[in-house]
Amino acid sequence: MVRNLRNATLRREVADLFLESIMQGKLRPGERIIQSKLARDLGVSHSALREGLLDLERQGLVTKEDRRFTRITSLDSQEIEDAYEMRLMFEPQAAVSASKNFTPEHFAKLESFLQEMREAGSRKEFAAYNRNDLAFHQLIWKLSGRKGIERALTAVATPVFSFGTIELSLPRPQADFNYVKNCEDHMILINTLKKGGPEEVRRVFEEKLGVFRKRYVDGLRKVQAQRAEANK
Repeated sequence: MVRNLRNATLRREVADLFLESIMQGKLRPGERIIQSKLARDLGVSHSALREGLLDLERQGLVTKEDRRFTRITSLDSQEIEDAYEMRLMFEPQAAVSASKNFTPEHFAKLESFLQEMREAGSRKEFAAYNRNDLAFHQLIWKLSGRKGIERALTAVATPVFSFGTIELSLPRPQADFNYVKNCEDHMILINTLKKGGPEEVRRVFEEKLGVFRKRYVDGLRKVQAQRAEANK
């Protein structure tokens, strides 16, 4: 148990150091990870780095290409659109199923994630914002009781949230990030789960996911355009 706890703590430390390197611009989307160099730069052992990279892969922050190469996650606009199309197919149904299983404690948990989003957004701490945003939706997927849908949504959505963290965290000109409106829309989702019938839950989730998709894609394009202009 002590060994497992130590390993888990070390993996979290590696993940934190890795994300810090991204935020400092030392690692960029699409960049290939040279494990020996990264272990040296982070000041950790090769075995600790390998364990940490496994966690990062599950979080969607890195993508394994084959047995030898791992890269910082990079998604193009079509991949992001495809991920949202999958979410639009499955998440409204997951929300309908989940709405039957919510308890006051579950709603309190959603509201705590939302409060963390508000606070992180006000501080422009994008990693914390996206982590709580993903956790918000993951709770809904889990409570749906639809294991296949939960796995599918986790697989397609996690890299998108992680890529958003990477892009927004990189050094850049100041980007517009309307976290206030995003949080208002998440509050609407909570209220709909509390009071809406199945058709209303489906309709509102479809509507808001469409809004999130446009806001997300437009925001990333703006960030990337600003960065490209700054690097000329």
